[in-house]
Amino acid sequence: MPELLISECSLSNPLWLKKSAVGMLKSFANVSKVKRRLLNRGFSFSAKYLGGRAILWSFESTQDCEGFIKNSFFWRDLFISMEKWSAVRSFDEKPTWFNFAGVALDFWNKDFFKKLGSMFGDTVLIDDETLFRKRLNSARLLLLVPPNQTFPKVIKIVDGYRNFYVSVES
Repeated sequence: MPELLISECSLSNPLWLKKSAVGMLKSFANVSKVKRRLLNRGFSFSAKYLGGRAILWSFESTQDCEGFIKNSFFWRDLFISMEKWSAVRSFDEKPTWFNFAGVALDFWNKDFFKKLGSMFGDTVLIDDETLFRKRLNSARLLLLVPPNQTFPKVIKIVDGYRNFYVSVES
């Protein structure tokens, strides 16, 4: 296997990452609320999606970065955690579209789809055609799932008075 030796390179610890924090989202949400709070306080920063639930926040100074991490007012309603950047972290979860066919029409609602999605990962988005009942042959959900995860092809939905089967395609 080819190998790249980086001990002689300056890539191993870039300065800009020393002024960066990684936030793990509670759920997929628009981070503009956090951005507005920071701009109103005079921070200079950038926010970039890393993958999974991770957002990288880069600041002009290490003091700004540390202040952001310590003052959870800025981020606590959208993020589970906020930490200094660390190269040992991985952000493996991936957004994946799923199609579910065979959903009983009386279960065709947002709450049911969120519960159905939670069997496989975290629900990021319910497709508009599904949500607004423009297509009723299958429901389409965007889920955040672990990498290399295998999923069942069919699941049994158990209700108090009947059962039905839903086919799963990712």
